[in-house]
Amino acid sequence: MPREEPRTEPDPALFRSDLEFVSGRDGTNHRDWEQLTRHAHAEGLFPEHGMNVPLAPAVTTLEPAAEQVLVTRLRHVLEAADRVAAHYGDDAELQRFLQLPEPVHECALAEPRRDRYIDYNRFDLAGDRLSALRVLELGGDFPVLSNTGGVLNRCWRRTTGIGALVRQYPAAHFEHPGWMVSALLELAARHGTAVDDVERIRLIAPAELHASAEVFLLQDHIRLHGHTPQCVTGDDPDAENSALGLLMYTNSHLVRQPVRFAPLLKRVADGELTVFNGLRGRFIGGNKLTLAVLSDPRFRRLFTEEQRGHIDSVIPWSRKLGDGVSTREVTAQRLDLVVKSPYDALSQGVHLGREHTPEQWREVVERGARDGWIAQEYVPAQHVHPDKRLTHRTLTAAFVDGSPVGYQAWLSASRRLDIDSDGGLQAVFGSHTAPAHTATVPRSARPSTPNEGGPANAGEPMTPS
Repeated sequence: MPREEPRTEPDPALFRSDLEFVSGRDGTNHRDWEQLTRHAHAEGLFPEHGMNVPLAPAVTTLEPAAEQVLVTRLRHVLEAADRVAAHYGDDAELQRFLQLPEPVHECALAEPRRDRYIDYNRFDLAGDRLSALRVLELGGDFPVLSNTGGVLNRCWRRTTGIGALVRQYPAAHFEHPGWMVSALLELAARHGTAVDDVERIRLIAPAELHASAEVFLLQDHIRLHGHTPQCVTGDDPDAENSALGLLMYTNSHLVRQPVRFAPLLKRVADGELTVFNGLRGRFIGGNKLTLAVLSDPRFRRLFTEEQRGHIDSVIPWSRKLGDGVSTREVTAQRLDLVVKSPYDALSQGVHLGREHTPEQWREVVERGARDGWIAQEYVPAQHVHPDKRLTHRTLTAAFVDGSPVGYQAWLSASRRLDIDSDGGLQAVFGSHTAPAHTATVPRSARPSTPNEGGPANAGEPMTPS
């Protein structure tokens, strides 16, 4: 069960500065926040007719030395998760434990062997110092908000006061126009696709996402590279004609309706449709039970000694309910544990024991044992106090091809960091998010607008608790 490890090395803070932009007493907004809002509108983050993501009036920067340690740890953990995907095809114990639903399991077994299975991943993290920092989730299912976060960073760089601060940090890879489609085209070329012959790139997404800011940004990415974007649903006949696509369904969507999406999954497994992560990378990299594989001593055999050390430093105690920890133990540790459904996203299917009565918790645990859920050590998010309100913050680090491409954070009034609660997306700036190579920026990419005005107050500090 969860236990506190003794601290044996220096414990630096991860966050260098936290700035908020509160309204003035006369009801006016901070000048930098007004500028940011104008830039965000111009960049398409607030579509007039469609879904948009709320933005938080706050900016965070990371301490470079601590960030470098974090990046090293996450790289090794990502390599370990990739080893889980690589071993899935010939490890019966792993197959039984992860229990991928049909037809995902059969398609995953049929998928050709790859040098890398998890091309794209998001780490959701809690904690504000290296000793306390833990991975809450691996996000290998779909590229949510990474493009919005990159545009948000670009917009902050163009403000008057805060721009002078954040321009001291190198541009993260996800700030470059067209970066995600560059990565997709490079992936397809490595897999043998003649990308110059591809006319259309499909955005395969639920109909309700077709009018979202993230989809509009990805359409711009595709056009910047000289291709034509097309939005389709996963069961649309046009999806069957795709050679390249961005698959924007959550795994929970796909496993709830396996018959509906079976033709799509088979095309990915057969190599006829290239998407990030294929099937093994998606359903293992985007599976909360993978955290239990990383944490459970039975699977230590899969990893190198160096990977085990980094796993121990950032992966919280995690076990599969009924297969690694008993319902009796989890029921007794209600205040210290969380129970999660393997595929649900955006904090759906996340149950914090401390938010349930003992009777409610017993029911959750029993259901989790029946359905193969994960029990995990409760890791509190960092607390910050923007505008005198207690707010919980989680940090996200996005990786492509094994390298970090950018950070963002989510501020929430909920301990579960619910995207539907009172909160918003927050910009985060670091020093180690530019990969060794940078894809060529399309010549049609729009240049940045020059910085506005002269020096100004760069914001008020948020107070971590």
